[in-house]
Amino acid sequence: VVGITGALTARVTESFFLGAEMRYLAAFDGLTFGKQVGRALYVGPTAYWRISENAWLSLAWNIQVAGHENNEPRRLDLTNFSRNVFRIKLGWEF
Repeated sequence: VVGITGALTARVTESFFLGAEMRYLAAFDGLTFGKQVGRALYVGPTAYWRISENAWLSLAWNIQVAGHENNEPRRLDLTNFSRNVFRIKLGWEF
């Protein structure tokens, strides 16, 4: 799977940020990027919270809004990709 991601984020408070993310992913048959077997476009919200001087929390939820699997009439590619993608990251700096 190969992809590209872009996001815009705005500061809401001193330690809290909200944003939106867009991801495009393409799936290939094998490791050599030979034949493309599907693709998906995701969009969704993101959030970042600086909990303390040393800790932070990052959240993202992406929903597949467009895509296509080769030789399938469906609007989304649910064979190669998930419908929803959730990411939660908790970090501690020391």
